[in-house]
Amino acid sequence: MVAERYPDRQDLLDMIPSPDGMDPSIKLPNSLWTTDTCNAASKFQNIACETYEGGLKQDCHNHLRNVWMGGLEIELSSYLTKCLRESLDDIDTSL
Repeated sequence: MVAERYPDRQDLLDMIPSPDGMDPSIKLPNSLWTTDTCNAASKFQNIACETYEGGLKQDCHNHLRNVWMGGLEIELSSYLTKCLRESLDDIDTSL
């Protein structure tokens, strides 16, 4: 397709890797598998590390930050509700 669209650009064809070099059993051993923390991604990460020897697992730090902040928000809200329960009960419900 590249040869048809760009017949005078041999340099583009030279940059396309050969299909022979796209063997996952060559490229993926000893790889770092970074995924988010959802169940499907964790399952894929486990299977990939078992399939390709030497694979290392790591959770995405951006997703972990969201999980931590979500948990922190829930705990902080619960703590503040307990601390302020008496004050909150004093507020007129019509407000």
